[in-house]
Amino acid sequence: MAQALTGWDQDDAVGKPLDDIFRIVNETTRAPIESPVTKVLREGVVAGLANHTVLLTKSGNEIPIDDSGAPIRDRGGRMIGVVLIFRDITDRRRAERDVAQWKQVFDHAGFGMAVLSSNGDRLEAVNQAFAAMHGFSVEELVGTSLADLASPEWPDQLLAGIRGRNRDKVHLMFEGTHVRKDGTTFACLIDMTIELEAGGDEPLPGGLFLRY
Repeated sequence: MAQALTGWDQDDAVGKPLDDIFRIVNETTRAPIESPVTKVLREGVVAGLANHTVLLTKSGNEIPIDDSGAPIRDRGGRMIGVVLIFRDITDRRRAERDVAQWKQVFDHAGFGMAVLSSNGDRLEAVNQAFAAMHGFSVEELVGTSLADLASPEWPDQLLAGIRGRNRDKVHLMFEGTHVRKDGTTFACLIDMTIELEAGGDEPLPGGLFLRY
């Protein structure tokens, strides 16, 4: 695996300086990063990499990695070497970027957005636009029930839609009336997406998304 990630065959790599084979830089600044092996040799303790580290392969490709180095000691406790473990985290970094981009959209969207618990009883997250249209702060709404924001004649209809009495549908749109903090009401159109468990008909945790 080390040969595959670095692009160096063992026969070519053995005997060369580690820094020629295991070249790591900061993904953003491009500044070289000290190898964990160097830190282990200097301090004699397990050492790991900082975030946003990329491995430069023999061919010039870049692979996001995390790694760690640990001392190898003989029976007398004398350090006789270092083991370096590193892994490709491309998929994890891609997922982190997707989450960060989604959070940017969620936080700054000009329309209301909310994430509900899987049974629809609790607001797990709301954006600023959602809070503002109801006259609350984000902090006041997180953890409360969406049904409490519905006008008195409408909570049952709201919860029926959210809990998916028609569970064959994973995208629903319905109208309703909500109540602001000051008691005034406003009409709203709710666009709901349900993310289901793989192969199942139950929502994933946090898998109910509402747009207003």
